[in-house]
Amino acid sequence: MALNRSTQPGALVISLDFELHWGMRDHLDIQNPAFSQLSPSRQVVSDLASLFAERGIRATWATVGFLFASTSMELSAYLPTSKPSYLRTEYDPYSEE
Repeated sequence: MALNRSTQPGALVISLDFELHWGMRDHLDIQNPAFSQLSPSRQVVSDLASLFAERGIRATWATVGFLFASTSMELSAYLPTSKPSYLRTEYDPYSEE
């Protein structure tokens, strides 16, 4: 069997899941101390972006869900007027303040 030899270098892809709240919201109450440990994640993302730039590492970033908004007022401007309904209310992100 012949090996496929490319003249192009390979690529290493690292995918990081940046969670502040979403991964735990249906398992833990917002008052749980674990939520206070999520706040430093924003600094980690900033530090990674700086490190990537410093070392010439090309990266793409995507923000999904409510993370793109800095304040609840900013978020409310983007919320859909027609929201889905959930049989299990603990999964409904729109019910949270």
